[in-house]
Formats: sequence, C-alpha cells, structure tokens
Amino acid sequence: MIDYLDEILTELDEPRSLPDPWMRLAALRRTVYETAIDGVAERNRQVRVTTYALANDDASLKRQRDELMAHVKGMGWQSTSQHFGETLSITGAQPALTSAFQYVGCGFADGILVPGRNSIRCSHLGYEKMLYWLQNRYTFIAFLPMLRHRTAGRV
Repeated sequence: MIDYLDEILTELDEPRSLPDPWMRLAALRRTVYETAIDGVAERNRQVRVTTYALANDDASLKRQRDELMAHVKGMGWQSTSQHFGETLSITGAQPALTSAFQYVGCGFADGILVPGRNSIRCSHLGYEKMLYWLQNRYTFIAFLPMLRHRTAGRV
C-alpha cells in the first residue's frame, strides 16, 4: 500500500504542462459557437451570418468572399445583406472587423464567418476578449474548415 501511495505522490510532484493557448482558445471558440447555435435552434429559425475577409489585394479579397459565401450556403445558413472585408494595412488596424462586430452586437446576425484565426490580427488576450464579448451576446465567430485553405500543398 505504501509503495502504491509513494508512486501516486511521485506522479503528482511532476510539473504539469500549461495548456497550449491555441488549443484553449479553440475550445472557447467552439463553446461560444455551440451556445449561440443552440440558442438559434431553440427559437426555431435559420442561423443568420455575416462574413469578414482580410486579404493582401482586391482579387484575393473577392476569392475569400466567394469561399465564405459558398460555405454559408453549404451550411444552410442565411446570409445577411451586409458583409465586411478589407485589405491588409500597414498599421494593422481592422476597421471592417470592428464594424462586423458592431453589426453582430446590434442583433443583425447571429455570427461572423471568417477565413481563419489569422484574419483576426490581435494577441491571444485580445482574441479571448472578443470571444467573451460574443458569448455575452449569444453570438459567435466561425472559421472556414482548414481544407478550404490549401496553399502550396499545405493544409
């Protein structure tokens, strides 16, 4: 019995690794998403989404918008009349993203569909605050599935 307890205590003394911030935030985003989707389902209506795209140039922006709209249609969601997008700026400011959040916050959409986390240019802490802001309004942010982002043979 003492050997068994000694073994358990030895395991407990080993330092635990901290959760990876990407994984933790991905789990939080999934929770925010599921809560918002469940809320829409309880009201027996279709999910309404707006889109946000961030790209290097206008051609890439159009391509991203087309991918986003195809995903909205494929999910059976309702697309709102307003969509947001911008090209990269030197300052890193994203006024169109702010507008998308305001749009959702006003209740015009249940969520924002974006190409991926890299479209949201902020720290992990800033992103976490965004997720909690969305959660408090029963809204969400969703990313395109990674398979849609194939570039140069990478997924």
